[in-house]
Amino acid sequence: MRPDQQRPVLVFDGICNLCHGLVVFILKNEKAPLIYFSALQSGFAKNLCVDSSTDSVLFIDKGRIYTESEAVFEICRYLRFPWNLLRLLRILPKLVSDQAYRYIARHRFRLFGRRQSCVYNLPGHMERFLE
Repeated sequence: MRPDQQRPVLVFDGICNLCHGLVVFILKNEKAPLIYFSALQSGFAKNLCVDSSTDSVLFIDKGRIYTESEAVFEICRYLRFPWNLLRLLRILPKLVSDQAYRYIARHRFRLFGRRQSCVYNLPGHMERFLE
């Protein structure tokens, strides 16, 4: 991404089916096509010094890096109604929402499966994927 393209970036696990589903969901439900995407296994994520074994998506927006449930709530700001209302769950104590996030993240491969590689074939959206 060029410095003049200060758009939000979602860094996700490229071999996780749940993460892939999240990316597809965002692409279908964004208010406007603003979010860029990068797999944890990519050079972009490595340049950020992100550990590819992390159990959290990262959402980078306006110079801040959000993780766990906070990342999900920030992503919701970019979604259409009614999905943007999920941000209201932010009223839950952070401890509770992060524990729920961690539980799902820890068991995501067992619950949703794993992809063989992080290759994406999403016609019309490939320019939104960094590296």
